[in-house]
Amino acid sequence: MSRPVALLLPGPEAIDALAPEQLAPTLAALAALQAKIAARLAAEAAAAPPDADDLLDIDEVARLTRRSKSWLRHEGRRLPGYRQPRGPGTRVLWSKKALIAGLAIGADGLLDSR
Repeated sequence: MSRPVALLLPGPEAIDALAPEQLAPTLAALAALQAKIAARLAAEAAAAPPDADDLLDIDEVARLTRRSKSWLRHEGRRLPGYRQPRGPGTRVLWSKKALIAGLAIGADGLLDSR
């Protein structure tokens, strides 16, 4: 864990106090700082792990949606988050995030009957 470092930069009013010959080097230094900060931000964003998404099997989706496994086998592809990663005739999974976001899931974790 890194400790915080104070970076002291002058306020915008300090620019008025600069001599004309100091403006270009100051602008170059600020541009270099901006580029370095942008690169660090991009690297941090790329290194951040994506949000984990649970993949639910047919039993879990049946319990969550209050639908039968038979119904899910026939109509489940219409539900949000449907995946069959290895192609037709293989195991079916649903993205929990997509399923919950796409359906009205109640506080008890079960599909609201509307």
